[in-house]
Amino acid sequence: YDIDTDHRSRCSCSFIISYRYHVVGPCDYGFRVENWHKIILRAFAENQAALRSYEKAGFQREALLKDEVCIDGVYRDIVLMGLLNPQHTK
Repeated sequence: YDIDTDHRSRCSCSFIISYRYHVVGPCDYGFRVENWHKIILRAFAENQAALRSYEKAGFQREALLKDEVCIDGVYRDIVLMGLLNPQHTK
């Protein structure tokens, strides 16, 4: 994962997820302990189950990156999703 601690407006934790993971722990830690403004995740576009899980956790789709990664010679699309710290929203 990649953490930007110099810019509170850009703090993020990015990772590629190919199947279901619990996202509550990292979000809770990032928002409560580190006071991050935003958490960003990356998921494979074809993984609809994961995307639905993240949306249920409050993440919103922000971008589709076409042919972003090449795995075993096959290019795959990535969906960027973001979650704002509820304590920072107006």
